[in-house]
Amino acid sequence: MNVQAMKDFVEDHGVVMMKADNTNYPPDIQELLLKLGNKTRQLPFYAIFPAGRANKPVVMFGLYTGPGAFIDKLKELDAASNAMAVSASK
Repeated sequence: MNVQAMKDFVEDHGVVMMKADNTNYPPDIQELLLKLGNKTRQLPFYAIFPAGRANKPVVMFGLYTGPGAFIDKLKELDAASNAMAVSASK
């Protein structure tokens, strides 16, 4: 996902990207995959931890050929977050 469209979206929306290195199957990464619901530890695997609900990540499995699915999901989560913030303030 190291393409300009994704970089621009991440920067414009203050998204923090992190990568876990599973090359040598470290136990902490294996445990995290299981905790996130990835019972088969299938890779690639993505977890999005939305602001305000960091204990309820959105997970995405599989190969993606471009950033579109991620940008769409991040927009969806942002819209839901903004709707919750408006509802909470009423």
